[in-house]
Amino acid sequence: YTQDQIEALARVFTGWNYKDAGVWDRKFFSSPDLISPMEPFENFHDTGSKILLNGVVAPAGLSARADLELALDNIFNHPNVGPFIGKQLIQRLVTSNPTPAYVQRVTAVFNNNGSGVRGDLGAVVRAILLDAEARSGFNDPHFGKLREPVLKMTHLWRAFNVQRGQHSSVRGEYNTFSPSLENLELDFGQAVMRSPSVFNFFEPEFSPNGPIRDADLVGPEFEILTENNLVRGTNRLTQQIIRHFATTTNPTDLNPSFLDYSNELAIATDSDVLLDRLDLLMMNQMMSADMRAVIKNHIDGLPVDTAGLSQRVRDAISLIVVSPEYSVQR
Repeated sequence: YTQDQIEALARVFTGWNYKDAGVWDRKFFSSPDLISPMEPFENFHDTGSKILLNGVVAPAGLSARADLELALDNIFNHPNVGPFIGKQLIQRLVTSNPTPAYVQRVTAVFNNNGSGVRGDLGAVVRAILLDAEARSGFNDPHFGKLREPVLKMTHLWRAFNVQRGQHSSVRGEYNTFSPSLENLELDFGQAVMRSPSVFNFFEPEFSPNGPIRDADLVGPEFEILTENNLVRGTNRLTQQIIRHFATTTNPTDLNPSFLDYSNELAIATDSDVLLDRLDLLMMNQMMSADMRAVIKNHIDGLPVDTAGLSQRVRDAISLIVVSPEYSVQR
């Protein structure tokens, strides 16, 4: 695309503001509606002719909405969209460095779901997760992706049946201890719906210094793995595991969302059975023999009374979550 096309598309998007803003050029106001679709103000829309991608012309005189829909269709039908979206979805869901053939197979499904439909994201995600490279790629040492910090937390919550804390909001959110859920970037370098720009928290082509860059590979999530985020994020996750759980004897630890280890406590007397479950639940049965031996040696040294069993479970989970093996999802 050219600068002229960028400017033409910018003209397409003129005349829109928040719902109930009243006027198009009203400056940012208190309590803007961030949920409802934006509204067009036709008097502020550029109705001139516009040349878009691939020479497609948006004729003069179109309404703001008609111009917008034509331009979005123009972008959606560009041949680069399938490979672009397909690769980035593979990076987020499966592996940072998919082969060109993998991207091509996913692109083919984006272009046609088998019934002549373009852009069927359900079919695209299914193709990504069921592709042979996704199912057996872990045999390649370059396969996998770094887990995003927020996804570590949500994985932990899902694995151990998170419960809303006593101080949950009236909307029933799963609250966290300070900083609050919406401000997790202070610990993690990211928070849900808080990307600093429309380009996500990290660049898809980011490559950290060292073996990854030396191998001409990328590791996008490493861009937010700063020393500060690593230390604070690890502390946040281990505090959740160690302090905020259903059978704690400290009632204040139940104020934020807390975890339920009842299934794990029931088998904690047998360290091998416990580790088998945690390996399946948290690591897709990919735990190495060396890692398992380290954790087993530690928890076997803990007593089998009520307090000891609780510590066995929490220590085992903590050691998994802070490990490099868990951090790299394969």
